Amino acid sequence: MCQHSFQTPSPILSERGSASALDQARFDALLNENAVLARHLAASQDRHTQAQLSQCKHIEHLEGALMRARAELLKKDTVIAQLQDQLQASVTAADLVICQTGCVSHDAYWRVKDYCKRTGKRCIFVDTPSHSAMKKALETVTQDAPSS
Repeated sequence: MCQHSFQTPSPILSERGSASALDQARFDALLNENAVLARHLAASQDRHTQAQLSQCKHIEHLEGALMRARAELLKKDTVIAQLQDQLQASVTAADLVICQTGCVSHDAYWRVKDYCKRTGKRCIFVDTPSHSAMKKALETVTQDAPSS
């Protein structure tokens, strides 16, 4: 024989018919409060979703900017390395090195001085980057040069 199970209605619904007017007002207030909370939750979730989408777009933009900056740095490093190679070749081929100390860093000054010392190249240091200072340095070189 087949037995049917009957579910009893939920207590809140079954009691609703027999509830007093005060209980009915409380129930309606709870329903309204639930609806308000559900709307606030939906709005909060929407704001969160929009903020997350905005953040993802911003991160993509920053990653692109970082990649472009890295490419630019790599390009500049390559140019610097090429210029250093050209400078090294020029200094190697030179008979005389004139270094304007007012135009180079402290490190570059010491590297030039050390290079000239190691290779035996004549090196003249000009303190100020002016026409008259360069002229004076060249006059010193020509006075010291042996006559042919």
